[in-house]
Amino acid sequence: MHLITQKPRFVDASVPCLQRMGNGKKRRDRHEIVAVILECARDGTKKTHIMNKAQISYSQTEQYLPLLVEKGFLVNLVVPKRRRAIQFFKTSDLGRKFLENLRMLEI
Repeated sequence: MHLITQKPRFVDASVPCLQRMGNGKKRRDRHEIVAVILECARDGTKKTHIMNKAQISYSQTEQYLPLLVEKGFLVNLVVPKRRRAIQFFKTSDLGRKFLENLRMLEI
């Protein structure tokens, strides 16, 4: 008898999740997604790194990042590198306070 085995998908244990869907995947609410994005951007990082570390889609990234910049939770930094500019996102002081308050609520 031949058994088909699948490799387990990589799941980052540091990404908080709320509830399981019927297919075994987990759903997160907006606050948790925002918290993960702010945590990823704490020291400044590129959009693709935020997308990968927070495990969100491109469309979610395009939805959340401009909103967080507009509300003052993220700072959009443009760093010139050679002939082009690289866009970085960094968590602002307001974003850090949000993370702090969120952690206090979770305790």
